[in-house]
Amino acid sequence: MVVQNLFEAVRKSFSMASLNSSHARVYDNQITTTMFCAGYEKGGIDACQGDSGGPFVAEDCLSKTSRYRLHGVVSWGTGCAMAKKPGVYTKVSRFLPWISTAMRSYHNLPGVHKLARP
Repeated sequence: MVVQNLFEAVRKSFSMASLNSSHARVYDNQITTTMFCAGYEKGGIDACQGDSGGPFVAEDCLSKTSRYRLHGVVSWGTGCAMAKKPGVYTKVSRFLPWISTAMRSYHNLPGVHKLARP
């Protein structure tokens, strides 16, 4: 199936301290340092079934060119946009060494073109 329309949702992310207190009970302490949560306490806006693997991007406040940075990948959650049950995302920064190694291993394969760094 080809998707014709793309949607965006503005979400609030939660700190690990917040997760370890209020959200830890919701997710039975399943949230690790390789994850973060994002959503709204009242629900209504969130990733949903079928969104897994999608990006969580945010404007890079340190960039003077309004670039966006990939911070997470939609992973899982309870229900869809439910109150006090934020979506769970994989924290990309925790996997950068693995991503770099994997990308280097494909560098010399036929048909693979090196991309310039932004």
